[in-house]
Amino acid sequence: MNWKWLLWLTVIFAMFSCTASRFVEPLEHKQHALTANIGGPMARVPGIGSIPLPISSIGYAYGLHSNTTIYGNWHTTSAIFGVIQLELGTSIRWWQNESQSMGLSTQLGFHYMNDVFEKNQRLYPTLDANYYWHYLKSSSEKTEGDSQKWNNYVYGGMSNWFDLRAFKAHGLEQTNRLVFAPQIGHVFQGKHWDIFTEFKLLGPGKANDKVVIDYVSPLRDRGALGIYLGCTFKW
Repeated sequence: MNWKWLLWLTVIFAMFSCTASRFVEPLEHKQHALTANIGGPMARVPGIGSIPLPISSIGYAYGLHSNTTIYGNWHTTSAIFGVIQLELGTSIRWWQNESQSMGLSTQLGFHYMNDVFEKNQRLYPTLDANYYWHYLKSSSEKTEGDSQKWNNYVYGGMSNWFDLRAFKAHGLEQTNRLVFAPQIGHVFQGKHWDIFTEFKLLGPGKANDKVVIDYVSPLRDRGALGIYLGCTFKW
């Protein structure tokens, strides 16, 4: 019972509900992808230990342009607890170097949440910015100009989660309009399969000692450490 309660609190606490960055490197033009990921803020769970809470989602993406990918995700853990959470967004690459080994991209998205029991609806805009660097060249022959001639990359950047509501629950004034989260990640990139890991410092400026969940953070009483894992199938 306590385990379900902790999961439910994680879903409804938008303060630490940031997700992993989506498609830091955009897909190729007209490429399709299915994604699945799991992870969340680290928390101390009685009788279990410190673990990342298993917040999961599945999604689909399409390469609208060589520099632009659109995506959508359904958050499955939220659905278990009666919250419809849908995510729509786009990833845009603004710059890459001549060898295409490095690039800068942003991910603009929207999270729609609907509590089917309480009839509450929320909309949260998100904006990520990332720099990525490929460190491994493909062993197979590629044609000149092929954007996939590099495999595996690391990235770093920041996520921003916005709460546009004037008031929180119980009529309290909204004081957490922005949740900032620096992040680093790594992607094992294959022809059809990608596997990624990401670490976030969720809400480093937000106090975590006045909430029910016992979050784990390198800043002790500030923020929470988020860990995410996922995979992508491309065709």
